[in-house]
Amino acid sequence: MSLVFQKIFKKIRKVNGEVNFNDSIMKWINTEDSNIVFPSLQRQNITKYPGYSNFSKVQALKYALGIDSNATESTPTPITSLQVDYLLFHSKGIDKIEQTQLTHEYFTERDYYFNSIGKRMRGYRKNRNPKKRTLYYGISIYDIPELKAPKKSVPWRNWGRDSCIVEQNKNFYGKSVYQLSIPLRCSVSGTTNLALWPIYTYGLKLNEDDLKYFILAVWATLSLDTGHTLQEVLSSVKISAIYLKELIKYNDKNYINIKNSMPKNTLRNMVKVVQNIRPLGNSDETVDRNRMMKIRNKIYAYNSSNSRMYTEIFNENPDYEKDKKEMKDRSDLEYYFNNYDLLKSNRSKFGAYYDGFFRKISDDNFIEIRKKSQEQLKKYFKRDCLQQ
Repeated sequence: MSLVFQKIFKKIRKVNGEVNFNDSIMKWINTEDSNIVFPSLQRQNITKYPGYSNFSKVQALKYALGIDSNATESTPTPITSLQVDYLLFHSKGIDKIEQTQLTHEYFTERDYYFNSIGKRMRGYRKNRNPKKRTLYYGISIYDIPELKAPKKSVPWRNWGRDSCIVEQNKNFYGKSVYQLSIPLRCSVSGTTNLALWPIYTYGLKLNEDDLKYFILAVWATLSLDTGHTLQEVLSSVKISAIYLKELIKYNDKNYINIKNSMPKNTLRNMVKVVQNIRPLGNSDETVDRNRMMKIRNKIYAYNSSNSRMYTEIFNENPDYEKDKKEMKDRSDLEYYFNNYDLLKSNRSKFGAYYDGFFRKISDDNFIEIRKKSQEQLKKYFKRDCLQQ
C-alpha cells in the first residue's frame, strides 16, 4: 500500500518545489505527538520500532513516509498509517505552504463540496472535545487489554468513543445503516474526502489497484480511532466520485482550470472501483429525470453574483431539522447522489462490497467472523505496535 503514497508525495514535491515540500515535511515531523491527527504508536516510538532503531527521529520519520532520496534496499519499509497522517496534514493546510493558483482552486472547490454537499448527507453532527483522551485502539464498545497502548504513550481523541455526536436514524444514511444493522460511528467520512482530493489536485495517474490500496489504507487508519466504518469511507468515496465526474462535464467557465487539469483516467478508475456501491441506502423509487437535472444544475451552477446555490454549513445545528428549506436542500441532495446510478442504469447496492478487498459479510456468520477478526487484530497489534 505504501507505494501509492510514494507516488503521491513525489508529485506533491514536484508541483510545490523542493523547498516548500521539505518545509511541509519538517512541520509534520516537528508536530508534538499530543497534536497528531490520528493515533499512531509508530510515530511516538518510531526509533524503537523494528528497523528504525539506528536513526534519529527526523530521519526515521522520513523513511516512514518513503520520501528519502538516499533510501537503499536496507532502508526500513514505509509505514502506511504515517503516510496517511502526513497526507491529511498537508491536505488540511496545517503546513501553511504557499499554494499554486491551481491547487488553491481545487482546495476551494473541495471545501465548498464538503461544507455544502457532504455535510448534509453525512447528517448534522456535533464534535465535542473529550475531557479525557483514550489509549484504546478501534472497536469502540470494547475495552480490550491487547488493544490498549502502553502507559507512556500519548493519548488521543478517539472519535467514535469521545467526540462524534451523530444523528441517529434521522437522515437517509442513518436510517439505512440502522435497518441493515451496520455500525454508525461518525457517519459519511469527511476525512476520507480530505485524503482523496490531493489525488486529483496534483494530477496523479493511478490505476484501479492503486486506488483500492489507497482506500484500504485510509479506512484502516480511520478505523484505529473508531472514527469511521468501512461503509462510511466507501460512501464518501462514491459521493465525491459522482461529484467530480459531473463537475468536469458541466459547462461553466469557473471550472475551466479544474476540467483541463483533472486526471481523467484516474477519475474514471475511481468511478469503476466504487461503481457497485450505492452511497446512502437502498430504495426502489422511480427516478424523476427532470428533478435530477434541476438538482444537478443547482449543485454546479453559479448565480448572477457568481455565488453557489447551496449555502455552506460551518456550524452544524440540530435545529436545522426545523428549517423547511434546509430539509428540502438535504432531501434533494440525498435524492440526487443516491439515485445517480439508477439514472445511469447501473446496478449498485448499499451495504455490499464487490471488489477483492471489500466483501460482504453474511448475517449468518457475522458474530463468528467478528470474533476471529478481533483475534487477528490483537495479533497484529501485539506484533506491530507493542514491540518496543
